[in-house]
Amino acid sequence: MARSKCLGRVRSAGQWFGDVKAASVDITLAIENRMMARVTQLTAMESWMRHHTSGLMMALAIVLALLLIWEGSP
Repeated sequence: MARSKCLGRVRSAGQWFGDVKAASVDITLAIENRMMARVTQLTAMESWMRHHTSGLMMALAIVLALLLIWEGSP
């Protein structure tokens, strides 16, 4: 009787640990999917920045030149 009671507790503990493991794997996969989507988005943004860097730098140079002109005027 005591042995079967102990065996039942061990089985229920094993089931609980199995459920916890499955849940942790699901959570980890969800986090990994979110992070990979973010990395993909950042990679696409890098490509855009490489393509448009010269125009952005020119716009920044113009803005800084206008700021210097505006600050230097009486």
